[in-house]
Amino acid sequence: MNSDVQVWVSQLVAGTAVTSKRQRRTLGATSAILAHSVLASILDRAGKDRRLSWNPAREVILPRKVPQGPHSHLTRREVELLASQAGGHGTLVHLLADTGLRSGEAPALRVGDLDMVRRV
Repeated sequence: MNSDVQVWVSQLVAGTAVTSKRQRRTLGATSAILAHSVLASILDRAGKDRRLSWNPAREVILPRKVPQGPHSHLTRREVELLASQAGGHGTLVHLLADTGLRSGEAPALRVGDLDMVRRV
C-alpha cells in the first residue's frame, strides 16, 4: 500500500499535485526530491519531538534523475549576433553570456553586489 507521501511525490512528478497557488505543475526529479527532503526533515523533527512514531517520508521511492546530454553553449560570434538582435537588451545578453547568471538573477543585481576590483 502506498503512503500518502509516496502518492504526493508521484503527483509532483506527474503534474497532478496542487501547488500553493492552486495550480497544477509538473516538477522535475530534482525539484521533487528537494520537496521530499524538506518534508522528510520536518517529519524527522516531529519524530524527535515524539509527535510521530515513525517517518512515512523515509519509505518513499524517489524519482530518478535523468542524465542530461552534454551542454551546448553559444560561441562568442553567436552571442554577438544575439546581442545585436536584442535591441536595447544587448547588454543584458552579454551579462548573461559572460557571467552564467540565470535570467531571473540578473534583474536582482544591485551595484553593491559587484566588486570590480576582484572582478566578482
